[in-house]
Amino acid sequence: MSANAKNLRILFFGDITGRQGRTAVKSFIANLKEKPDFVIANIENASHGFGLTKKNYEDLSASGIDCFTSGNHIWDKKDIYDYIDDAEKLVRPINYPDGTRGAGARIFDIKGHKIAVINALGRVFMPPIDSPWEVVTKEIDRLKQNNVTSVIIDFHAEATAEKICFSKYLAKKYNNAEQALVKGVIGTHTHVQTADEKIYEGMACITDAGFCGAEESVIGMEFSTSFKRLSTSLPERYEIAETPVAQINGVEILIDEFKEKNINISLPSLRIDSFALDIMSKVQDVKKSSLTFAPEAGTQRMRNVINKGLTKEDILNGSRLAFKAGWNKVKLYFMLGLPGETTDDIEGIMELCEEIAEEYYATVPKEERIGKCQITASTSFFVPKPFTAFQWSPMNTIPEFLDKAKIVNDKMKSMLNRKSLKYNWHEADVSVLEGLFARGDRKLSKTLLSAYKKGCLYDSWSESFDFEKWKEAIEETNVDLDFYISRQRSEDEIFPWDFIDAGITKEFLLREYHNSQAQKVTPNCMTRCSGCGANSFGGGICYENKN
Repeated sequence: MSANAKNLRILFFGDITGRQGRTAVKSFIANLKEKPDFVIANIENASHGFGLTKKNYEDLSASGIDCFTSGNHIWDKKDIYDYIDDAEKLVRPINYPDGTRGAGARIFDIKGHKIAVINALGRVFMPPIDSPWEVVTKEIDRLKQNNVTSVIIDFHAEATAEKICFSKYLAKKYNNAEQALVKGVIGTHTHVQTADEKIYEGMACITDAGFCGAEESVIGMEFSTSFKRLSTSLPERYEIAETPVAQINGVEILIDEFKEKNINISLPSLRIDSFALDIMSKVQDVKKSSLTFAPEAGTQRMRNVINKGLTKEDILNGSRLAFKAGWNKVKLYFMLGLPGETTDDIEGIMELCEEIAEEYYATVPKEERIGKCQITASTSFFVPKPFTAFQWSPMNTIPEFLDKAKIVNDKMKSMLNRKSLKYNWHEADVSVLEGLFARGDRKLSKTLLSAYKKGCLYDSWSESFDFEKWKEAIEETNVDLDFYISRQRSEDEIFPWDFIDAGITKEFLLREYHNSQAQKVTPNCMTRCSGCGANSFGGGICYENKN
């Protein structure tokens, strides 16, 4: 890998199918906050579900896609023969006979890094064609002579077994401890994304990336015609599906030098969902330190109260996958002092940690364990912040916070796997100050000045923090802590921050406050608009009516 291109992000879209697939992919690329370094898309079904027209090729090319792969359907639109030789971004299956028009591989210079993209067709349940094993091997050997340092392959095939064998064959032949020449083998054609992503000898593999197109469909086709064809065995013509919602499937490959340099990676706080698991797969061959997740609450009831949108099944499944991937250290962030919290909710923090520890010992065979697992629970004390649904809620006092931390600590000592559990909690006095200044008004300016004069300058560092000085400043300026922190605020109270337009209406926040009391979860904005008022800023999915 060249010195000026140590890290490259490659985004691969599964088969783009029909108009909905094209529209969805173009919109997705346009709205990416951070553009990948290189974008590949399979395009063999882009034109009404079968083949590719020049118009659609040029349209998608202009959207930011750098390379197009294809498959056996690339020839379905006859005008392909008129422009395929001039389509510099398009790659057709390389194992068609010599003399076939178009290119089976292309080289791209990305940040000084020479990347080759190869398209190959499988032979199991596919039209008769040359051996991909021989043709691809010959091509990679040729590319090596042209100083290509990274090869990405779209293996367009029917059978999962053929895709796995093909991937392992290339990994063993071209990748070793010194260099991983083939960076990825991505399967396409079957239109259903598989859950078998692996890294073989530094090479990313998945047997099918899925497809981009109509969500309510039969792999992109309309249900009734598909049903007739499959149930009667008659040659019913497939029709492309048109539904209100489109889906996007694909994979992201990170090309880096981490493995060779033995770099230790510790992943920061993540949601225990598909994003976190995607990150896990990228660092699967790297030395593991720890993963950090934030369930926020120990019981489902409290996670519903705070609208976390995360179930215990999500947490346990994410932990299980992390353990299978080689991690044995998991950090979990929780909050104490949440509105409506009970003793059962507090004890639920450690009960959840216990279940995660049990998941480790049930998932990882004894002979594969590297010592015992370490589940660390950390609690911070809840501060009801402005512009949230809890701005009306009281905050716990220092004694209340410390009592709750003691409940968690005592519960940990009673757990069966207590040797695998650890508990830390945030300083309660720091949390109280945070709540005071988050929910205070202009009167606190005198308090702040008084504390400054007493030497409270570097209080972010624990060794410099002196809460006694802050207490003196609070008393000298006649500030009532209970008034600002621990009282329940009326729903018609005018807050010091109400003059600020944060885009979210106070009516919406109050409605969410009532929902939290009823343990009613509000759906994600990507799913359905809840009328928060943010569309007044003139942007986002709610403004564009994309949800």
